[in-house]
Amino acid sequence: MEADGYRKVAVQPLHIFAGTKYQQLTETCNFFPGLRVFIGETLFHRWGFVTSIIQAVATEAQGFEVECPTTTVNGKAVFKGLAYYPQVNEAFISRLKRTLKLAKYY
Repeated sequence: MEADGYRKVAVQPLHIFAGTKYQQLTETCNFFPGLRVFIGETLFHRWGFVTSIIQAVATEAQGFEVECPTTTVNGKAVFKGLAYYPQVNEAFISRLKRTLKLAKYY
């Protein structure tokens, strides 16, 4: 990207928690001194985010049952995953928008 003339880059990770992989991502992004890299937050980066996501999926997640939620697509049962919930997608999009807004000031 730097070779193509870009000087600012916004990175929105799709990580759930800010763990080792997130740390590696930030280190990799900081490796390019010619770029201003703005790194967004993970889905559960702050406790407030955790609460809002848990509330979004709480109706289906009762206790500590280990179940694989599925839905039917084209007559075939598929794993829902977190992306099935619009609230989760909205959470990632709001993090990306926040990152892009902050990038304007740097």
